[in-house]
Amino acid sequence: AASDVYKRQGQITFEPSADLGLVYDNNIFAAPNNKQSDFRAVFVPRLVVTHQGETLRVRGTAQAEVNRYFDLTAEDNVAGLTRLHTLFRISEADQIRTDAYWQRVVEDRGDPEAQNILGSGRRLLDAYNGEIEYSHRGNRLGFSLLAGFTKFDYRAPIDSERDHDTLRLAGRIGVRVGARTSVYVRPFYSARDFRLPTDISGVDRDSNTYGARAGVEIDPGGLVRGRIAVGVFRFNPDDPVLQARTGLSVQGSLLYEPSQRTVLSAEVFRGDVATFRAGATSREDTRITVGLQQEIRHNLRWQSAVFYRRTNFVNGGDEDTIGAFGELEYRLNRFLAIAATARYSSRSSSRPIDEFDRFRGGIELRVRY
Repeated sequence: AASDVYKRQGQITFEPSADLGLVYDNNIFAAPNNKQSDFRAVFVPRLVVTHQGETLRVRGTAQAEVNRYFDLTAEDNVAGLTRLHTLFRISEADQIRTDAYWQRVVEDRGDPEAQNILGSGRRLLDAYNGEIEYSHRGNRLGFSLLAGFTKFDYRAPIDSERDHDTLRLAGRIGVRVGARTSVYVRPFYSARDFRLPTDISGVDRDSNTYGARAGVEIDPGGLVRGRIAVGVFRFNPDDPVLQARTGLSVQGSLLYEPSQRTVLSAEVFRGDVATFRAGATSREDTRITVGLQQEIRHNLRWQSAVFYRRTNFVNGGDEDTIGAFGELEYRLNRFLAIAATARYSSRSSSRPIDEFDRFRGGIELRVRY
């Protein structure tokens, strides 16, 4: 019957879902002292529409996240996302991928450069992104070309100096050296263009970054899959007052699946990141996450992760954040599930005002159709 419905709708599937939860946060403002705690109700409606043709796959997503606090109502917020992803298969070896989205981002108080003004609500921004990639995968040789553009538009006038555009260009050439293993080189380039000519200190923050990484990719089909690459980047600011520098560039994502019910994951990133901190000439982040997903029973699933982030503000101090996340989901039937979640994070900093520790725990009802 489900197959007949799928055919009658012309190979289009609709996947509505929603999450309804209650979350406790023991440090709403990620403050070093005088913590304030509160409960918030969360509602996340979502719709995914997919068209699957012989040569073209189109996937559209619309989602909102509504947060309402019991006492600290100034922190109430609504995030949103609309996204369109397409994959066009030109041939067995060639394809074109596009990705476009608008996202209303609600800044987390624990972010490295988050809003620290209490009573004014969270910082909001609109992110607009477009990306296109052509790739060719032959029997031994493969390559790809990618171009992308992102516009960051902060909603409050006080944050106008953060508004900027980012242009991204990247390429990739790889050679298959085994049944499932390839080695590759990926050059990349990005340019940041801020809307205002200077920040409040009179510095032009426009810049360009280029570099390359060499790595290994492992296709699905065995115990391990994913890719990891290491290289260098060069950060070149437009303003002569700022100093150019060279740094280590790392990016990788690996999955280890020792059984059908167990998956271990690892993600790593190190590279240049945009910064708005006064006095900092640039920013470099290192992020490492190790996770576990376990199907304990057919209707009981567990996932957890530990993470580490080091943020180096060049001429502006350092921050180190460690944390852990856990979730236990029990599926009542094919449509309903309940889940319990817990998250802890702790940050140390060269500036004591930026240090904090924080616990968040919640329970959710999840509806899938």
